[in-house]
Amino acid sequence: MHSALKSGLGIAACTGLAAFLSILLNDGGEIKLAAPVLCLLVVILTSYYWGRLSGLIGSLAATLTLALMLFPPLGSLRVQEPTARMVLILSQLCAIGVVLISSHRSDHDLTSKCQPPRPASIAPIHQFLHQRDSK
Repeated sequence: MHSALKSGLGIAACTGLAAFLSILLNDGGEIKLAAPVLCLLVVILTSYYWGRLSGLIGSLAATLTLALMLFPPLGSLRVQEPTARMVLILSQLCAIGVVLISSHRSDHDLTSKCQPPRPASIAPIHQFLHQRDSK
């Protein structure tokens, strides 16, 4: 349940930013083309913190959200503008590439990095000193 919640947070972050940018940049002209790039940054963070699957699903959800809510015709997955269509496709391909090359931090990796190193055993030193004294 815990990992499903973390994955859901990552997907929600990607989709939420896409929806926010769609509302914010709806009246903007060429600035709309920056929205997929900004979503790509969130996909990178999502893949790193919440896992590859969250990043992949989040990138797909963000691209669909931008296609539906930002680029005309609104409410349709068909994007009329060739430039916007190309930016969406390229950002989705980049997001897939980022997800594939990202390393997923597991809980085990995080806890092993936080543990202090174990003290070295003094048995070899003790044996060496004992052999030296006996000669």
